Amino acid sequence: MSFEDSLAEARRLQKKGNYLAAMQIYEQVLQRDPHNRKARKALKALQEAAAKPDPERLERDIRALLAAYSSGDADAALTRARQAGQRYPGQPLPYNIIGVIMGDRGDHEAALAAFARALRIEPRYPDALNNMADTLDRLGRQEEAAAIQRKYLEAAGETETGVRKLGRLLGKLRQHGAALECYRRALSLNPGSVECRIAIGETLTSAQRHEEAQNWYREALELDSNSLLALRGLGRNLLTLGKHAQAIEVLERSLALDANNPEAQELLQEARNSAAG
Repeated sequence: MSFEDSLAEARRLQKKGNYLAAMQIYEQVLQRDPHNRKARKALKALQEAAAKPDPERLERDIRALLAAYSSGDADAALTRARQAGQRYPGQPLPYNIIGVIMGDRGDHEAALAAFARALRIEPRYPDALNNMADTLDRLGRQEEAAAIQRKYLEAAGETETGVRKLGRLLGKLRQHGAALECYRRALSLNPGSVECRIAIGETLTSAQRHEEAQNWYREALELDSNSLLALRGLGRNLLTLGKHAQAIEVLERSLALDANNPEAQELLQEARNSAAG
């Protein structure tokens, strides 16, 4: 394609509001001909327009995008997000929404690419950082996910759920000490958290520190006597410690609340067999 044809195609895309594609063509022309004045002038004008879009139109388009996304119409939201990304290449929100939708559809690589695009625009964009960490975790890339989660905490500030999520990622990497540190920090942010106590119990169990672990499960049950995770965790822990009668009692409580749970059924049967043997 000649320079003139490329410039004509860029102008056509620009008129349709596809600013991102037009900018890419101008950039390609300049790579081939760095002194092309028409391309340089047009690219500069587009970059300025992208940096300072019409505020009323931007607000209207973003509101329409969020309405489509909130309605659950993923196809409509994806179309609007792509249009907004083309029209407003300096806005990270459309790319974040594209990433979420692609992730929901199981295309995690496309989701990562969209989140990365959002973060190139705004490196400290909390939603994109959070979503990227989740996606990397789903792909089994926990080390990368933990690094992104740390960036999220720096950008958004520490919350119990955010710090606990980092702990969970570190636990998957079997970095038990670092995971415990996160959970204790999360607990300091929310001293009444049942979830933090269970997470500490599970991590101590993974580290073969069973006596310590059972204390955390018991603390969780003091706060929520019907916590199935705490009951199963404590029952498993007591069984490992050879406290069969106590394990049976705890696991029977668990099954009274959730009779069809296969894990609790298996643990209870093992505890009864051990007690009988």
